Amino acid sequence: MKKAIRGSITERNVAAAFANESMTVSRYSFFSKIAFDEGLKPAGDVFAEIMEDEKRHAATLFRFFEGTSVELKLTLPMIPAGKTSENISNSIKVENTAWNIRYPEFAKIAREEGFPEIAKVFDNLANDEKLHEGRLQKAGKPQ
Repeated sequence: MKKAIRGSITERNVAAAFANESMTVSRYSFFSKIAFDEGLKPAGDVFAEIMEDEKRHAATLFRFFEGTSVELKLTLPMIPAGKTSENISNSIKVENTAWNIRYPEFAKIAREEGFPEIAKVFDNLANDEKLHEGRLQKAGKPQ
């Protein structure tokens, strides 16, 4: 029988990660449109492709929900939309924080609380976010 996450720190971390990933989907949708409007198709494509990855992340996290409410106090990156160069720069910082700090910490807690499957998901998300950072860095370089 699988251990229930209800009431654990991991449950709150899954919910916070889901909120972050969901918000990133919207943000990257906006940033993609801005890039296309600026005639920067390669950057628009990168934002659109990463947005699809973030949707998959949210869907993966969603499967751990157990039908309860979780009260969160969270800090979400409220990055305003700017020019594509600013959007890339700001997104690199967000992706770096996700793979370098947030997801490793969430994975550590999940392991400590006895949720190895969720810890692995957080490890995988960290790896993806690191790849996103690299793609955004490449997209931000002059062609």
